[in-house]
Amino acid sequence: MKKLILSFLLACTTLSFSNEMKEYDGKGGGFSGDIQLKVVTDGEKIEDIKLVSDKETSHIISRAFPIMKERILKAQSPIVDSVSGATYTSTGIKRAVGQAMKKAGKDFGRINFKTSAPEQPVAYLEPVNTDLVIIGGGPAGLAAAISAKEAGLNNMILIEKMDILSGNGKYDMNFYDLINSEAQRKAGVEDSVEKLIADNSNPLDTPDRISCTYDKRWSSS
Repeated sequence: MKKLILSFLLACTTLSFSNEMKEYDGKGGGFSGDIQLKVVTDGEKIEDIKLVSDKETSHIISRAFPIMKERILKAQSPIVDSVSGATYTSTGIKRAVGQAMKKAGKDFGRINFKTSAPEQPVAYLEPVNTDLVIIGGGPAGLAAAISAKEAGLNNMILIEKMDILSGNGKYDMNFYDLINSEAQRKAGVEDSVEKLIADNSNPLDTPDRISCTYDKRWSSS
């Protein structure tokens, strides 16, 4: 009899737990369109985040989403730091989670590009000696490091905020910085800065952002 009662109580507990698990849809604007997610909750806890659909650059979303998911699950909140180099994508993910959680009854407020986790204490590192410091591991930074090495300079430091090198070069698989170059012409590719802007136009682009990202001086490289 005791075993029967215990089994009944366990069954009721399992049923009650299962009834707490719910899914909520959320949508947020990324770099190239909407990012759609499903947020799984267990009561008030965010249990899981599932990527349903997106229009982001594949190697950006595939890198950013797992990191953002881990941060949000750990914080139990979409108010977390964005992934460097994927600001639009990260913000879209945060907005989608925020929208889903609002449907679940928990409002995290308005989420924008400045929404981030509380600032962390400054880290003080040991001083180092070097002959050259290069800030940024994009096409320009890497070219500067290679040129310095070829000129005989060995003691240098290259600083990159992301966990990968190549900067804007990654957007077109390292062809981004070779617009209208000899390498493209040999490959039979006809390109221009204007065509690149048109192909990658986005409603969120501003004149300042476009002039910063697509510098026409690159067309002579």
